[in-house]
Amino acid sequence: MVEKISRSTVAAMAGLKPAQFEYLRELDIVRPDVGDQRKGYSPLEARLAVIAGRAMACGMTPKAIAEPMKWLRGQVTWPAELPEGNLPEAVIEFEAERYRMFVDVRKDQTEQVVQVLARWIYDLSTEDGSMEMSESAHEHRKRVFAEAFCSDSPEKIDRARRAEARSRELLAIPQKWTYERFREIEQALEFELACQRKRDQFFHISSSPASWKARLSFKLEEVDTESAWIVIAIRRLFTDRIFLV
Repeated sequence: MVEKISRSTVAAMAGLKPAQFEYLRELDIVRPDVGDQRKGYSPLEARLAVIAGRAMACGMTPKAIAEPMKWLRGQVTWPAELPEGNLPEAVIEFEAERYRMFVDVRKDQTEQVVQVLARWIYDLSTEDGSMEMSESAHEHRKRVFAEAFCSDSPEKIDRARRAEARSRELLAIPQKWTYERFREIEQALEFELACQRKRDQFFHISSSPASWKARLSFKLEEVDTESAWIVIAIRRLFTDRIFLV
């Protein structure tokens, strides 16, 4: 069941006065989307409100951010292809599709790919599993997985073997998504991970009365100097907002 958050709570989270928040609703920047008669706001809409509030705090007007925010909603709405409410499982499903799409698992690198995906599965089955994509995180997964097979713990050895077996099962499945859909799902997943403070993502916005531009990226991007841009660090923005998870 989707969590229902009240209008006053969302407005407070976004640092907005009631009248400001109501104007965002009138512009369709936020939408009450949970409940029947007295509708509240889902965590997604609350997050969008927080991002809009930050953009306004940076000097952008509600009208200026209306179209970029509508674009953002379309980019970050949770995809039906991934399991909802289980982020580690969603990451595993996504990484499996990444390897199915970009690696020919029928050739001699098959075993290497099996091991890489198995490391993800093993690591995310532990309480302190990391969803980071950094080189150090990859090295950590590689080391922990290797140590499991050398462990004197039957439980660790069994979990590592099960991770390996599941990796083979997932990689035996044919590719599910087109490249374009893969990238769309990646954008939404990265946003969720950023909101839960597990990866970086940056929302770049430029808007004028005549046109607007918006981008989502895992790093700061170069932008044209002819327009005024603001950049919102999603991970940092939600560091103190654990109630949006």
